[in-house]
Amino acid sequence: MSSNSRIGFTQHVPLLVVLGIGAWLRLYRLDAPSMWWDEALVPLIARFPVGSILEWLRTIEVHPPLFYLLIKPAAAVSQTDFALRLLSALPGIACLYFLYRLGEALFDPLTGLCAAGLLAVNPYAIWLSRIVRPYSLYLLLYLVLLWGLVRFRATRSARYALAVFAATLLLYGTHYMMVVLAPAVGLAVLILSWPALRPFLLLAAADTLCFLSILPFFALTFRLPHWVGAAPLGEILANAGGSLLKLAWFFPGPLALATLALCGLGFVVAARGRGRLVLAGLTLCLVPVAIVLAGRLGWTGEPRYFLNFFPVLLLGAGCGLAWLLGRLGPVGARAACLGLTVALSAVIVNNAKEFYEERSLLGMTWIRYKTAAAAIPDLIKPGEAVMASEDGLFNALDWHVARRGRGNPLRATDVRPTDSEVMTNFLWFGPMGHLAQTKEDLARRFPGLVEVGTVGGLSFLKAVVQRTPVQVATAVPWERTFAGAADFLGASYALTGLVVNPYWGESVQAARNDRQGSIEFCVANRSGQPRPRVSLACRYGNVGEGNVLRLLVGYDDGPLEEVLSSLGPDRHVYRKVVLEPPRDFRRLLVRVELTCARKTAQYPGGNLASLQLRGLLVALEPPGGEDPGCGGVTGRP
Repeated sequence: MSSNSRIGFTQHVPLLVVLGIGAWLRLYRLDAPSMWWDEALVPLIARFPVGSILEWLRTIEVHPPLFYLLIKPAAAVSQTDFALRLLSALPGIACLYFLYRLGEALFDPLTGLCAAGLLAVNPYAIWLSRIVRPYSLYLLLYLVLLWGLVRFRATRSARYALAVFAATLLLYGTHYMMVVLAPAVGLAVLILSWPALRPFLLLAAADTLCFLSILPFFALTFRLPHWVGAAPLGEILANAGGSLLKLAWFFPGPLALATLALCGLGFVVAARGRGRLVLAGLTLCLVPVAIVLAGRLGWTGEPRYFLNFFPVLLLGAGCGLAWLLGRLGPVGARAACLGLTVALSAVIVNNAKEFYEERSLLGMTWIRYKTAAAAIPDLIKPGEAVMASEDGLFNALDWHVARRGRGNPLRATDVRPTDSEVMTNFLWFGPMGHLAQTKEDLARRFPGLVEVGTVGGLSFLKAVVQRTPVQVATAVPWERTFAGAADFLGASYALTGLVVNPYWGESVQAARNDRQGSIEFCVANRSGQPRPRVSLACRYGNVGEGNVLRLLVGYDDGPLEEVLSSLGPDRHVYRKVVLEPPRDFRRLLVRVELTCARKTAQYPGGNLASLQLRGLLVALEPPGGEDPGCGGVTGRP
């Protein structure tokens, strides 16, 4: 073996060991932690057609489309947690290699190895690699961008220029943090290349072209961002400082302080011969913070929004560590670096509950969806009514239950005319909107409420709703308003294919996209009034493209006929129809049909709330008087 081969071997084997440790820490039990809400939202949205995903990202979500479009084909192959998280885990592993290459290009192979080793065992980097969110991919692309810039500066090779352009384009497509990061990257390039302006101008031109690719999304999403000017300056600075500490080592203690101390040492070492490089690194860290301060942006509470710190922090710490280990000689220094990496990986293993168990959410408190979903088929029977604290919770639980393949009772409410009561389930993870702010409020609304247990952080409560499926009109004029959860379940004649939503004033909405659901109301006419006029007033919301609401009426055993319809998007929220029955009748049946198209995007992992029936007034009136005509409709915006 030649001397060059030996050098390459001794350099590459330690890197392979670091990559192996990092891969194991990121892939081990990758499917064990229960997804938190931001994770579950990604596959929930990926179920929609590409056009709907793009609309959702363009109008509602605060992320550009790349990660969601990558998840869609992955979810088509497999919807296991392992498969979905692999799109974060693999970039997380690749980050180790590119940080090594960046450290090697800027300093030397030992610095690159030390930086990669610190990243391999960094708790926050491991967590980002184990969640279905775009941050691990974003960090990888950022490292590729920095590496490409360094290599282009050294070689002026077109392939590195192409790498810079591709990384920039993909960064803009992955996260809007690139909008505040790009000026920092440009200024850092200017510092390193001064007085030459050509590299800076080329980067600025490429950056502008890349930004234009996401402008249709960015311009609409950030028309009136509610978080601009919302955060106090002190809070932003505290968040930035706290994020830096957590990025160094997430858990408070000496390891975080030691990483920061190594970074400080590395800056001192680098400053002796690479002053511009240190200034450029500080620029990458401080300029985004300055932009956030200038806009007083209110989304800075998590370290994942300060990932611009990560490469500079770890390269600085790697430089400091390499300086300390350098006196051990090349082989001894690499061995010591690997020993430290192994020792720190043992720290991660000893904190396995933070990474490799179902409740591993790195400090966050959320429902253990897997445990809760496993219990749902045992605690809720098909046909029973189900309400949840919020739409997003309901959608996420529904997705988890459906994946288990044991049957899904969450969207199977079936209320029949012969039912004297309906068992109603409440999935409680906080206030239920207009329905109840506390469990005590809920018990007042639904007497006999019983809490049957808490599973995975989700409370299961049950109440029996007594039913009066037929309303009796003993005199004319007569009217009855059907509104609220208790009415929809207890005073309806029949209900199928719908769920009750306790939010936004209580409503019923379709249980599934592109499947018709219906609710019926029955009135027995015992007034003795011949041919009373029928007045129907419908309160609803229909904001989704392609959604259809239909109001149908039937007399006695006659056929149902449509008397009112709404095709979304519909600006009306109230419409009325007055009917002259063709004959005397003993029974009036009113049916409302709802079909929600899988088109218009809404935030909580679906769009079923884009079509809602909020209330229906049914009135019998004496014949005659002002007649708007059969099927006459009045509406107001």
